[in-house]
Amino acid sequence: MHKIIANTAITKRLIIVFLTISLSACSTNSSGDYPEHDSSLSTGQKALIYGTIGVAAIAAVLGSKNNRRTDKQKAVKADVVSTIQNDQITLSACKNHAGAICSLKWHGKEFIDDYDHGRLLQSASSFNNLGEGFNPTEGGGGSEDRYSALIGIRKSPDNLSLSTSTQMAYWNPVDNSKLSNHVLHKRVTLGYKGMPNVIQYSVQYDIPSDRTYKYGVFEALTGYMPKDFNHFWTYQSGTVKPYHVTPNTFTEQDKPIIASTADGQYAMGVWSPDLPQRGIGYGAFLLNFDVPKWNAVFREGNPRGSKHYRMFVFVGSLEMVRQAMQQLRV
Repeated sequence: MHKIIANTAITKRLIIVFLTISLSACSTNSSGDYPEHDSSLSTGQKALIYGTIGVAAIAAVLGSKNNRRTDKQKAVKADVVSTIQNDQITLSACKNHAGAICSLKWHGKEFIDDYDHGRLLQSASSFNNLGEGFNPTEGGGGSEDRYSALIGIRKSPDNLSLSTSTQMAYWNPVDNSKLSNHVLHKRVTLGYKGMPNVIQYSVQYDIPSDRTYKYGVFEALTGYMPKDFNHFWTYQSGTVKPYHVTPNTFTEQDKPIIASTADGQYAMGVWSPDLPQRGIGYGAFLLNFDVPKWNAVFREGNPRGSKHYRMFVFVGSLEMVRQAMQQLRV
């Protein structure tokens, strides 16, 4: 087991305090819409609200890192329930993770960490700025015994598209319940407009009709990558620029984000035609150079019914990712 932080208990208490302050900041908003855009909030309060999903990410990583990997966890990839592939990419969903993507290989190189229910290519949500306190997660909960429920899975006859429906588990139990009533539908398709290294990724969140929320954060897609993908880049107007991520600090900004190996031979990036929202939406995180993570995040005031989000994932070398983004006119 990697020793990450000297005193994890103190760190977790700081996270709880952080969330509490964030909730206090939200409580001053009476608009019922985006709390971070309430003119009554200070810049510091807004920063706290922006950081809530980052705190959830930090806590998730800390929790998983402090659980020793078991033989069962090592064998997760043997639990593949469905695989699609083209001449460059092989993408697999695992039963253990209720159909979340547990493996993505490009020319044989693995791009997904797959340490536990959190470190996948997957989707999650949280509500009312509670972070992990109310955090339906596609791949399952924060311990081995908290599973999401796979409702349905199918793939296209050409073996290029995969669709799943999943009843998401809470990352931490809510009112003693491990399984939420929130359902996630996704469709993943390999290739786009003649580019085999581009993945179309669409998700739909079904919010229970008997639930009302003042504020929702939808991590429509996140990728937890192997530790050698510890260099980040942003893309703009055909150019990639280094993006510095301070270890143990979650950052979020407005440009498509890319994670790569040091030599640039392997890279993965994400873009959504519906981001950024109000100047943010693409996040990056790095825990002690050991756990690289990126995400595409949407925020909604008074979320109800079904929420739909569309992303594109780019894999290959850093230059291939740049070229594909340029070809799509990102």
